[in-house]
Amino acid sequence: KQGDFPVGMVQPAPYDCSKWARSGPDAYSVQREAQLIVQERLSDVGIAPTMDVDAVDVLHFTNKQVVGRRLASWALATVYGFDLPYAGPQYESMTVEGSSVRIRFRDADSGLRTSDGRPPRHFKIAGPEGDFDPAEARIDGAAVVLRSDRVTTPTAVRFAFDDTAVVNLTNGDGLPASLFRTDAATETESR
Repeated sequence: KQGDFPVGMVQPAPYDCSKWARSGPDAYSVQREAQLIVQERLSDVGIAPTMDVDAVDVLHFTNKQVVGRRLASWALATVYGFDLPYAGPQYESMTVEGSSVRIRFRDADSGLRTSDGRPPRHFKIAGPEGDFDPAEARIDGAAVVLRSDRVTTPTAVRFAFDDTAVVNLTNGDGLPASLFRTDAATETESR
């Protein structure tokens, strides 16, 4: 009878699941996506993002300190009121601009950047036929602008929707972006 308790979840880090029995080729990505939906629907739920952990051959990667710090930052900020960054960029909206797409992110008030100084990786766009092609990506403030020579009428975007995608897109606080897909009905898209 003490009310809702805060719950912290760890996002599964990139991992090669090809040796596992899976319900589909995107099963691991769908698991990560499900966590984001739970976070959207329930209060007092946080996620420690791990899409930047580059240990795709090790399910239980050894760098637990990064997860501990991220979970602690979430708890300190949301439960105890400390002013700490704790969330990586999460998909907010998509706008088609001719043959390009602009993706806006929440938790990017400090801007977007990449951890390696290169253009953002792991973006794909599709046209009306639904075939996803790799997209060229560039950062524009708190948004990423995408284009592909193979897609002239973009209708959907996927980011890091892959078992082993190690992202380089972060916010200004260095926290990694979470995967998303605009071609699936989620709580975020229904806003």
